[in-house]
Amino acid sequence: MAAPPRYRIHPAIGIARVGNADPDDFFVGPERPGQAVVGVSGVGTAVPPFKAGGRLKRQAARFRVWEYVDKGGVWTPSREVNLDEKDVVDLTWTVHVANKKASFFTFDGLAGSPLLPKQPSRVRRNAGVPDRRTLEIDPLPRAVAGRSAKPVPLDKGGSGNPKKESWPVPQPTPAITSLGQLRTDAKGRLVFVPGPATCGVRGGAPITTYANNDGWFDDVCDGPVSARLRMKVDGKTVTVPVDPAWVLVGPPDFAPDLPQQVSLYDCLLDVAVRDGLVPKDEALYTTGALDHVAGLAKDLGGGGTTLSSYKVRFDEDVAPILRATLASMWVWGPAQKAHGSMGGPVPAAAMWGYLSDPAQPDTFRKLLFGRLRKPGTRGATPVDDMPRLLGDDPYDKFKTGLIGLSLTVTQYAIMERWAAGAFLASALGPASLTTPPMPAAVTPGGLDRAALEFASGGAFYPGIECGWAIRERGVFAAPFRVKVGDGSRYVGDAKGSVVGPGYFSRQMALPWLADFLQCKTETQKLAVPKVPWGWWPSQRPDDVYATAADATARAAMKPWVRPSAAWPPDPGLPGGRPARPSYVQMVAHWWKFGVVVGTPSAGLSESERASSVP
Repeated sequence: MAAPPRYRIHPAIGIARVGNADPDDFFVGPERPGQAVVGVSGVGTAVPPFKAGGRLKRQAARFRVWEYVDKGGVWTPSREVNLDEKDVVDLTWTVHVANKKASFFTFDGLAGSPLLPKQPSRVRRNAGVPDRRTLEIDPLPRAVAGRSAKPVPLDKGGSGNPKKESWPVPQPTPAITSLGQLRTDAKGRLVFVPGPATCGVRGGAPITTYANNDGWFDDVCDGPVSARLRMKVDGKTVTVPVDPAWVLVGPPDFAPDLPQQVSLYDCLLDVAVRDGLVPKDEALYTTGALDHVAGLAKDLGGGGTTLSSYKVRFDEDVAPILRATLASMWVWGPAQKAHGSMGGPVPAAAMWGYLSDPAQPDTFRKLLFGRLRKPGTRGATPVDDMPRLLGDDPYDKFKTGLIGLSLTVTQYAIMERWAAGAFLASALGPASLTTPPMPAAVTPGGLDRAALEFASGGAFYPGIECGWAIRERGVFAAPFRVKVGDGSRYVGDAKGSVVGPGYFSRQMALPWLADFLQCKTETQKLAVPKVPWGWWPSQRPDDVYATAADATARAAMKPWVRPSAAWPPDPGLPGGRPARPSYVQMVAHWWKFGVVVGTPSAGLSESERASSVP
């Protein structure tokens, strides 16, 4: 007798981003791997433009329920379950997000991480406030159901039990009274629209640091997403269990179509395959968008660092790593010349052969691989210093070797086999390196992957959408799926603390705008001296092309055109640019910066920048 179907929410982790435009002007993030950020037809708005009335649109996360059936002992995705299905009686969504930044410990790099054998002494933000709940933002769980439901606001006093809610007391200026709203689409899927990007302050407290500023509050957040699904089974209405998901709400992405050099997908794929999270009876991890997960886990599970049985594929495994490398040339000046050595934004035919065909000489592949920093090290020589991005311990405070960001162990193992010529050749052409083919259909694995491809997987100092807590052992019940309610792994948490609302956002910068301003290109003296190092240029750009004409010239490699504007204006770059904004100006004018749009073949340039930005 076949086992009853299983039901799960996808994406397992959704990514939403705050914005200060009207909530009706939201757009839905990518739902298929490789998809450009264009929104979803019939739900919210299309992008670009990424602004409405000069203000930045919010990125919403859409969630669906998928059914899995037992086929010969293998759980296999069978269909999406929504209100169009005849056996569905109703579908009710519940979301519980929170912001606990102001009551958490001050951010101090890896302090609190189980990675450190000895923990430094720590204090909490706003240490002088005795009632810690007055520092937290928790609207309590809110539910929504039906087709194209009227928005359910995550607003102060709207839970049905206002006395149990948590909101800043006294309120900052401007007040924070909402963490967003819940909607549904025409088929009853959940659409989570985040908050209005409010940053408030009590008593005029100054911003003095990139991460820990007492008296400040913002409305980024995170928390679990659950569903109550009632179905007709053998003529009876039954409630079937549904595996929950999670939503992370982060700052805007000002280069939305450019992948991170180490994405959150890369990071959590590494966690899944190395921590024994991949079940052997799941078709989700052997077919479709996640078809490489089980194979990688076979070689790398249990602490493995090299690939033996898994056959690396250029198009699926190697190309995404090279693609992210090339993408950085549009938003980070130091990447211009070296990264262009692959033959330009779209590699020339001759170069493409060296990259994509194992029968071609391996000299160039080995040269590129030799520049990669081995995971967990600072690099043995001044040469193996790539990615040229800072890491989780950038100033060597804890002597972990994590000064620079590394590829994950999984990514490094893939590149090692590629350099040795042990990979399957590309079945595509050079343009696929910058513009990959997109799946025709939305799938559960594709939803999981697409949601995370443009989010940051490091450096977690403190990070963009979340911090290093996302990769701690035991946090996940399955690949990419958070274990809701499990015990906290943060060293110093009170006994009984669990993975719940606000868990992954609480150690992030407060307010987020302070970190967004400060995490710019800097000269790192601890690793390779007198060279520029970046942070997250594919989300928080450093250098951009101010005009489409400049970007087009760079794409054609004729003439050699360097980035023509700083983002935001910074005196440390050539050209006599004005001083970068102060913290106060950043809080007041952050949405006026431009958004980097375009295509690699035609060039990416800054668009929608306000005529005057302090």
